[in-house]
Amino acid sequence: MNETTGNPAMRRATTWLALFITLGIAVQAYLAMSAYAGAGADALDVHKTFGTVVLLAALVIAVTTYYGFPDRRGLVWHAATVPVILAVQISLSRADSWLGGLHGFLAIAAAVAASSLAAMVMRAGRA
Repeated sequence: MNETTGNPAMRRATTWLALFITLGIAVQAYLAMSAYAGAGADALDVHKTFGTVVLLAALVIAVTTYYGFPDRRGLVWHAATVPVILAVQISLSRADSWLGGLHGFLAIAAAVAASSLAAMVMRAGRA
């Protein structure tokens, strides 16, 4: 299968999902800091729920990249790192204080991975 036969709708979906994940992680940071600053349990509940939505989008992006860029294995592997990073990041949310600090760090790593994926797809002129 050649790259030009990749599904154009999947290419566009990859771009939009990558941008959604990047923005979603920024919203997550806002919600977490709001809860920390005193907004209460409601902000933390929204943070947890929206985090699940962002993770689901990350799982979908691996599929859209696979079908949108069938001959770009590097791009597909890059897309696959996003849900992996987020899954590890979420699993660390209940870790002890020192290890739990990686929860926020991995959120940054996931945002960088998602935004760089969006840039790579747009640069390829396939978005």
